[in-house]
Amino acid sequence: MADDSTQASASATAAASEATAGGGAFSVAETNDLYEFEYSWPEAAGDEPGLRALLDRRRQNSLELLQESATRGRDGARDSGFPYNRYLLRVEWEVVADLPRYLSLSARRSSYTGGAHGNYGFNSLVWDRESRAALKPRAFFSDMTALENAVREPFCTKLQAERAERRDGTDAADIADDFKQCPPLKDLTILLGSSNGRKFNRLGLLAGPYVAGPWAEGAYEIDVPVSEAVLSAVNPEYHEAFALR
Repeated sequence: MADDSTQASASATAAASEATAGGGAFSVAETNDLYEFEYSWPEAAGDEPGLRALLDRRRQNSLELLQESATRGRDGARDSGFPYNRYLLRVEWEVVADLPRYLSLSARRSSYTGGAHGNYGFNSLVWDRESRAALKPRAFFSDMTALENAVREPFCTKLQAERAERRDGTDAADIADDFKQCPPLKDLTILLGSSNGRKFNRLGLLAGPYVAGPWAEGAYEIDVPVSEAVLSAVNPEYHEAFALR
């Protein structure tokens, strides 16, 4: 007779196969003694066959890596005589902007591999319906130095204001110097957003835990409008996809 872990894995695989074949929104959850795994994407993503296939490949790869790392963690705990705490991986994709040609998505990735607490971070992609290809938001810009210069002042100003609110009552001496600085663009996740559903006119800049502040402060999500300076950094190939806000 199959154990609970095998049955859970088989059920999740069957559910995933059915959902990815039919399109639309998708969500799968699998829990056993070894790990907890959840993966989902919204209807707009599932309605694009190429994107749906891409996300399903990522789902499968993520599950395989989780299974491998959890097995090593369990075996290591047993060999050391320590209790094993079940590993966790949760990935949730959401729509940032749905334009006629482009579908912009963000993902929150939460994980736990032992220790005092788990961790989480972000991912993003833009699906080009015309070329049927997934693009990184950074691919829309030909000059990342110019983009950093364009967003740094509004991003840092808003970040400092948000930090001040979260740190109200905290002794400045208790904040590490690195968490008083404004992180560079290379350490942030970029989202392409829109307020009108026609053009990208805002950027979401996400700083995960430990990027702009200690774990207790959580992530920072700062919106920056598309300005003339931002437009000047856009790759000419994608210029028509952007507009001032």
